[in-house]
Amino acid sequence: SYVATGQTLYKLDDADILAKLKQVRSELSLAKLNESRLSELLHGESVRQEDYDVALSKLQCLEATEELLIVELEKTSIRAPFSGMVGITKAQVGSFVTPGMPLVSLQEQHKIKIQFSVPEKYLSHIKIGSTVFFTSSINEKQWQAKVMATESGIDIMSRAIIVHAQVNNPSQLLKPGMSAKVFFSTVE
Repeated sequence: SYVATGQTLYKLDDADILAKLKQVRSELSLAKLNESRLSELLHGESVRQEDYDVALSKLQCLEATEELLIVELEKTSIRAPFSGMVGITKAQVGSFVTPGMPLVSLQEQHKIKIQFSVPEKYLSHIKIGSTVFFTSSINEKQWQAKVMATESGIDIMSRAIIVHAQVNNPSQLLKPGMSAKVFFSTVE
């Protein structure tokens, strides 16, 4: 199915963080009240500066803890970094997940990147912004793609350079990972 940028894909268990946040907010309310009271008493010189400083420090510490917990809470939502089509999920409800574990594939379908190698003798014919043509296995239609990037050097084993081109795919006939035959002009 299609997901938009920022849409929640997975929600991790956050009960412990929510409980800590509730506790910190309760302590924060009391710390704000104490700081306010001591501030008024400090102006009337009924309390020592040291007592006020301790109350202010506790307030600031609790505010920092609240911010930290909010950041931790945000990390429990795994969101789509870009719009695209999600594949089959690799994690089910109740699964134990770890950082770096693949959960689902997400692929942008409206613009497809094509990666191909060009032998070094044709290097002068491939420039960023130039046009290449290709066909895919789904039909014999000739597609047009724009060269977006090239590797900085030649691969010493193949004596070729890796090229990335991009094609608009509004009909979504092309799918990421499909094979393609790439053509480009070698006429100067």
